[in-house]
Amino acid sequence: MLKFVISTAIIAAGLAAGMAARGITAGRACEAERTGAVISLLQRSALLIVNPFVTACAFWGLERNTRGIAALPALGLLALATGGVAGLGLSALLKQGPKRRGATLVSSSFTNIGNFGGLICFVFFGEASYALVSLYKLFEEAFYYLLGYPVAKWYGLRAKRGALAGDATSEGDGTARGGTLRSLARNAAAMVGDPYIAAYVVAIALGLAIRGLGIPRPAAIPALNSALIPLSSLMLVVSVGFRMRVAAIRKYRTECVGVAGIKFLLVPAVVVGVAALTGLDKTGEGLPFRVVAVLSAMPPAFNSLIPPALYGLDTDLANSCWLFCTASLIVVIPVLSLLVGR
Repeated sequence: MLKFVISTAIIAAGLAAGMAARGITAGRACEAERTGAVISLLQRSALLIVNPFVTACAFWGLERNTRGIAALPALGLLALATGGVAGLGLSALLKQGPKRRGATLVSSSFTNIGNFGGLICFVFFGEASYALVSLYKLFEEAFYYLLGYPVAKWYGLRAKRGALAGDATSEGDGTARGGTLRSLARNAAAMVGDPYIAAYVVAIALGLAIRGLGIPRPAAIPALNSALIPLSSLMLVVSVGFRMRVAAIRKYRTECVGVAGIKFLLVPAVVVGVAALTGLDKTGEGLPFRVVAVLSAMPPAFNSLIPPALYGLDTDLANSCWLFCTASLIVVIPVLSLLVGR
């Protein structure tokens, strides 16, 4: 119960602080700009300094008897892909047009692995789980930039041409396909030069290199990481709250419930089932398996709000799904605590 309260309180406090900052500066352009700059600095500091340090230290202290964890990156990709495919199925069931279909797709696929998932795993399992979280999300950005964003743009282009979802005759001129390929190339180039991705990869490599050299990790590192991980999560969640726009969830209640079913029921069932088949539950005293169980049941990522805004999709739908599923954590977290035995 205490772990549920801690993780929920950090998430709620961060969101409330960000939303309060936006409310206080509403209508005052200069103050809003300065506050936004400070919050952006907090976000960059968490992503470029705090998180890489914590990740490197976590890999430095990674246990040597966890050979089965090599499956974690593949399981992370499986979760994202399963959510995306299920989102397309939900969209077809609801007979959505391209604007809503693209928004439903990214909401169902993009997952809050780092901010919420990493925090909850830390609260449930301690610092040792953080390296496993990093492995699980190893290909997350590559999936988003090389597949998620281009597909979202494709639906945006279809919407601009006034096409109906699933109407093959509207795609005959090749405009959407060409735009998607150009978007794919641009996103691949951007990903290679992205400082956030570079910092994350370097941190993993550095931690593994130091571990490989046999250098003992200072005894103070676990205590330091125990403070830095919640701090980083709080810094990132504040930025989410500041930029969040609360839409009328009632208008999209069907989509919200459908996306929640995908995120909290379907994806965990598939991913945990595959993890069990690979024998992950017998690896590292079951810790990697429990981490996968938690991470596979996380709500949409804040990143799911970006493609709809960029490509002219239904931003209100994406916002509503994000908010509804994030609020659902108040139910999901205690259920996860019971299921993983924490």
